[in-house]
Amino acid sequence: MPQLAAQQPPPADYYADNVRYLLTHVGEHHVDLLSGSEIQFIDAVTRASIQAQRLFARVLSRKGPWIRLDKLRYPEVEDVAASLAELSQLGIVEVNAAAPADALLGLLTQLERAAVFPAVAAIGKTRWIEDCVSRYSDAAIRTRLSDSYPWVNLNQ
Repeated sequence: MPQLAAQQPPPADYYADNVRYLLTHVGEHHVDLLSGSEIQFIDAVTRASIQAQRLFARVLSRKGPWIRLDKLRYPEVEDVAASLAELSQLGIVEVNAAAPADALLGLLTQLERAAVFPAVAAIGKTRWIEDCVSRYSDAAIRTRLSDSYPWVNLNQ
């Protein structure tokens, strides 16, 4: 198990190793408590490439449940797009899944919101989001945001 050293960044596999250890331990010692989908989830994560596991460990620790793809930048993950595609193929994450429009709008800065929805001109973030949600359907908001500001969420 990698260890942290003072004043140094963690080793590349630090987060992934800890998550893998936890999942493996639970899968080996508490399988009788797990559902079939939980066992499949553990298997999918442990079968993923190390790059995908590194990204999964980082996404798992992020405040979510929806995270903008452009915010996923980690020095230990060499190819975020390929790792994300692998996690998606394994059913671990979902890109641009149905999500409440207000939550997605909350991920944007004021300038980003104004660029995507220039017709909405309310003052203050909360009021702006309320006005936008009252003008556009959740589906319309998701469609517009998915082009410029795609997001990801964990499936489990």
